[in-house]
Amino acid sequence: MRAALCFLLLGAVAATPSAAMAGDIWRVVRPPISDRILKNPNSGLAFMTGLVPASEIPEWILRTCSIVYFRVDWADVVDDRGRARFKELDRKVFSTYRKHGLKLAFRLMAANMHSNKEYVTPKVILDRGIPTVIHTSVRGKKQVDPVFWDEKFLEEYNGLTRELGRFLDGQPWVGQVDLGGMGEWGEMHLSRWTGRELAANGFTHEKYLRAVVAMMDEMDRSLPRVVKAFCVAPILMPDPGPVFAQLVDRATRRGWWLRSDGCSTDGPPPYVKPYAEKLWTRVGIICEPSGGINRGYHGGKASVAEYFKANLKWRPSVLNLMGMWDLAKLSPKEKKVCADAARKAGYRLTVDEVVLPKVISRPESGKGSCWLPGRITFSQRGVAPYYGSAVVVLKLIVSGKVLARRTIMPEPPFSQLLPGKTHKQDFLLEIPAGFQGREIAVMAAVEDIAAG
Repeated sequence: MRAALCFLLLGAVAATPSAAMAGDIWRVVRPPISDRILKNPNSGLAFMTGLVPASEIPEWILRTCSIVYFRVDWADVVDDRGRARFKELDRKVFSTYRKHGLKLAFRLMAANMHSNKEYVTPKVILDRGIPTVIHTSVRGKKQVDPVFWDEKFLEEYNGLTRELGRFLDGQPWVGQVDLGGMGEWGEMHLSRWTGRELAANGFTHEKYLRAVVAMMDEMDRSLPRVVKAFCVAPILMPDPGPVFAQLVDRATRRGWWLRSDGCSTDGPPPYVKPYAEKLWTRVGIICEPSGGINRGYHGGKASVAEYFKANLKWRPSVLNLMGMWDLAKLSPKEKKVCADAARKAGYRLTVDEVVLPKVISRPESGKGSCWLPGRITFSQRGVAPYYGSAVVVLKLIVSGKVLARRTIMPEPPFSQLLPGKTHKQDFLLEIPAGFQGREIAVMAAVEDIAAG
């Protein structure tokens, strides 16, 4: 699959049989820089919704965001026998967002204190021999949660991951997929577990580490062509720092991105910032508010503009806006702030300048080929690096038809073009013999080369 990141008319040159080119032979083209919101792969704003079609989402959100994020209960994606129903959900829900050009990101949760379900992990799954604990939801209702480090639980959850992989791995519309099987909301921590419950169910840091690694390994096997994300939340469990250091190291060495699900007008939480400072040039950072972009975790009012200002400094590839419960209440001014942030988050590759000869010379006989030299200056105007692999595709157009096409490998790769930097790329295109016409249009696309 090749996804075009941008497609731009660079300029045109005249073709003449004359070998002499008097005066200044070069033409400098500076295309206008667009400020439109780009829906680049794995980049921009995301919003969270339940399993509802796009027709139920306000139009401004669909226009402003690049990613729809389905953070859903395990029980939501299986039938009454525990079998995955992703194809059914695709027909009813997922496909409606693709029509708006959105990528689809996922987290499948095994525990969720905000759910109205007693069984977030389906009862039919738990009844297969998975030990459980009884917790209370934020609604004051009983919830039955699995023991996450139990071998039977890992077997069943990894089976769900395999089904997810069969559904979406390698699809051009897929966004990030989180590791969602460990802890509350799939955020890794054990906030509702008491010390007595941990001891009674055999918790140790080694078991926890091995359980998360087993989930990571299955995601790497089942989702090899998908950007995977690990939530950095070393909180609300006994001595989490050392085990999370191991997990972050393992994840990022494999190219996993990092999520921070507790951001505020102070930026990411203190326990995330050291990782972000060290790793942002290697892996993407996903920022999500603690509560909402317009409120704190405990409900106090927060400035949307200050939230974006604080978190854009940390070079996020993706900023999650959270869900409709907050976004439906935003003022027109706050919606504009979201649109402005969408133009900055992630990467934004632009063509700043193209140098072309004003005239090229054709062989007098008209039988041989000739050459078109040039130089393109690219800039990275986003706040985060581009973490993929991309090439420059140049096309020569004569009378509306493609005369020649050439792929150029940028040196260095675009992934090394950090925010605020520019890169000059020289090229030399061969124009086939016998072409007709007196003007050649030069067009360029920067294409993301995805696996598959």
